[in-house]
Amino acid sequence: MRVENASGGLVAFEVTGEDARNFLHLALTCNVLDLPDESAIGGWALERDGKPLSPVVVARDDNRMYVAAPVEKAERLALWLRALSDGYVIFDNADAAAKLPGPVAVKEAPYQRVDAALLPTSMDAKSADASKPYYVGRAKAPAAAADALARATASVAGEGGALKRTALNDTHRKLGAKMVPFGGWDMPVWYTSVSEEHLAVRNAAGLFDVTHMGVIDCRGPNAQAFLDAATSNDVTDVKVGESQYGYLFDPAADVIDDIMIYRVEAERYLVVINASNNDKDIAWLRALNDGSADLGGLRLPACELRDLRDPSSGDDQRVDVALQGPAALPTLQAMLIDDGHPQQAEALARLPKTGVMRATLADCDVFISRTGYTGESIAYEIFVHPGKSVGLWNAILAAGAAHGVKAAGLAARDSLRTEAGLPLYGHELAGPLNLGPQHIGFGGYVKAYKPYFVGKGAYFVKAGKPALKLSRFRMNEKGVRVPKLGDPALDNRGRVVGTVLSCAADTEGFLLGMVMLDSTLQAKEGMPIRVMALPERQPAPLTNLAALGSRALVPDEATVLSRFPKKVK
Repeated sequence: MRVENASGGLVAFEVTGEDARNFLHLALTCNVLDLPDESAIGGWALERDGKPLSPVVVARDDNRMYVAAPVEKAERLALWLRALSDGYVIFDNADAAAKLPGPVAVKEAPYQRVDAALLPTSMDAKSADASKPYYVGRAKAPAAAADALARATASVAGEGGALKRTALNDTHRKLGAKMVPFGGWDMPVWYTSVSEEHLAVRNAAGLFDVTHMGVIDCRGPNAQAFLDAATSNDVTDVKVGESQYGYLFDPAADVIDDIMIYRVEAERYLVVINASNNDKDIAWLRALNDGSADLGGLRLPACELRDLRDPSSGDDQRVDVALQGPAALPTLQAMLIDDGHPQQAEALARLPKTGVMRATLADCDVFISRTGYTGESIAYEIFVHPGKSVGLWNAILAAGAAHGVKAAGLAARDSLRTEAGLPLYGHELAGPLNLGPQHIGFGGYVKAYKPYFVGKGAYFVKAGKPALKLSRFRMNEKGVRVPKLGDPALDNRGRVVGTVLSCAADTEGFLLGMVMLDSTLQAKEGMPIRVMALPERQPAPLTNLAALGSRALVPDEATVLSRFPKKVK
């Protein structure tokens, strides 16, 4: 039975579902996300061409969402909202694949607390919020400034000065680690040898200090909407206890960083960023959050952002320690059982890939995720307070000794991720070739159906015409010179057809790497190429004939592999 509001002949609908607020925020012209509880606002539902479908009043009452419309428009509005939720209607003239968060349910409700005076009669600034990045029927959003990132990060100091040290620095030195500068940090590159640590991960497990990585806490009722607009992947699809990989783009769709997002509570996310990009990323996210980033007058939904490496975060501080390899699970399970947490040990065994859970490990309150950067299926990252990272590190090595667990450095981390075909910022992302996910086979982490994210329009223009495509390769012989970033790849006639990005020894001791090849080659597994490993210093030009017995540069033979390693049955 239809229930009309006695004060103004309105029909009310309750909109329910986990994504109801975000759905209405994108479906209607008004600012639903910032609507306080026990309040209401007027707005419009528009057709996809921008023509008014119906004026509406949106109410939030006891965190339940209601939409009211005039009697003569109510049935059409309900059909429209349900069609948007079901995904059965094209609502964006510029993007037929677009869809809204959901699903939601739209049902008539006996809701009487709607003030008909809020029903707008025209499209004014209050009922059609021009600062919203997107709403159905909106004309093309204003262009963002080309230098929006530069402006937002202008105060971020470049690398330089004394190297920063993680809390584990002295521990690494006691273990005999070779320490090197990396991303402004003093980090262990190896303890024994790269090959030994590489094999330890593949056959047992390796423990990595990645506490130099940035960890950002993003929380509040608008945290999901903020991250969904700020990043490339579909954050609305991430449930509590799940995580996802994605990208930060600037308005020109150049990669700022690749990131991992972990949903640890209903309104709380951890965002892990690269160490060398930490200050830049935080400055950019804060500028997006407070509206100081120049997005052409647009503003993203605001949330609470905190740097969890900063002591001001108190007990919530978190840094990342990674345990990667098949022995990681029995090692952590033994620790949990010995600490009196058998249920957590069972939960860890059930944790799916990309899952995340809270636990007590070695008397430390931690988040454990089944993620990593080595290509291992059994792999965990443990987010612990930096003040307890040394104790946790030592406890894992002690518990894992019987399983063959070893400390592993950055060099093994690089060789493992290269073997697995995983990108490194500065090599396979951004870097001298300004590479994006469209070049490296990771375009699936950029969701075309999202109505809006920073850089969306520019990204899909660029993605339509990549001239280069990423391939893995393996040198045919051992003992050849190691190619480095920028070295040329050649065809059998000596024509340059690509550029080497990364290279390291694989599990069998062959050099294996990643190379950007001319996309017109249509490179396939098994195709032969040649790789020219150039010396650090180029030879002087010849002024006379080369002397007999002198050495000339010769390219080494290599073979193109599958994009990712094939699973062993």
